[in-house]
Amino acid sequence: MKDFIDNWNTFVEGIKTVSQSGGIVIQERQAISGETGQGTKTFALPKFRISEKWGTPGDESRQEIEMFLNKIPAGNLQQKIQFVNKFINDCKEKCVEKNSTSTILANLVFLETLATIIYDFNYSTGGFLFEVFLAALLGTDAQQIVATQSRKKGEAGDIADITGPSGEPISLKFFKESGSQYISGSLRDLKASILKYGRSITYLVVIKSPGQEGGDVSKINFYQFELGAYVDLDPDSEYLKLVQGDFIADQFEKGPQFKIPVKRVINKLKKPYAELNFGSRKALHDVAATYVDVLGSDIENIYNALDRLTKNINKYLVNDDTSAGTAAVKNAEDLRDATINVAPSGKEV
Repeated sequence: MKDFIDNWNTFVEGIKTVSQSGGIVIQERQAISGETGQGTKTFALPKFRISEKWGTPGDESRQEIEMFLNKIPAGNLQQKIQFVNKFINDCKEKCVEKNSTSTILANLVFLETLATIIYDFNYSTGGFLFEVFLAALLGTDAQQIVATQSRKKGEAGDIADITGPSGEPISLKFFKESGSQYISGSLRDLKASILKYGRSITYLVVIKSPGQEGGDVSKINFYQFELGAYVDLDPDSEYLKLVQGDFIADQFEKGPQFKIPVKRVINKLKKPYAELNFGSRKALHDVAATYVDVLGSDIENIYNALDRLTKNINKYLVNDDTSAGTAAVKNAEDLRDATINVAPSGKEV
């Protein structure tokens, strides 16, 4: 603990030097707020820039987000979504209290990141970002498949968007309710992918349902099915052997492209693979505010002091605001004190 205090004192002195010389970068934070019994509460969560590198196992950006997402209990995607859904909707005071600090922070980061994808990007970009987010959520060796625009003449592409932890191919489709009515793709790519992976392709269809207010999302339904085809080990053969799946290629329109009506998938599967009762940004902030109360004032103070420290250092460096440099020194002292309060006594931090 003494080493920690000494290091923080050195850091505070360094900020005083920065106020004269400049040259420090602090990670941006994301502030969330919601209504509580005591009024509006603000909590500055860690904010992650969603990166395509999240789809690459071992990358530094992937490791940073996995540090939080790994705190969501282990299991398949369905189990992880169910856990987050319970976090949002089912927990009253007793359930809230039994969640650890790490679990609460993991869920809050999950929700804030997903809300950014859902609310801040169009469907094309949002679908791409959802791929890398899903790869990071599944963890271990799950990764995004980088699509290439350059193909040799007659060469087929990979119809999968990501591979799961065990290398299973997954194609992700991202729709809004009453939007596109078909899941479609190239039969040539489908055949090549089934030959490549030696199995049917898992399709994950994600459908956003609108909320009461314009632009809001009330829930997100996940439908999962296997898409097979008649393929042969000889890629030039017209004879195709059956690869089992929930849907096979002769069950829908012939031609270079396959088309599966979304309604047919929903009717066949009867119910979603998983459901996330999402809610508006305000509703999510109110959920977050409930959990912030459980985290306690010291955890809240750590993140809020770090947020103020970041903003004041930026004000000084960008605007040459000397008063902000002075305020940053006080923010650093507050951050040190709050961290000491949560650190186990007698242990190095």
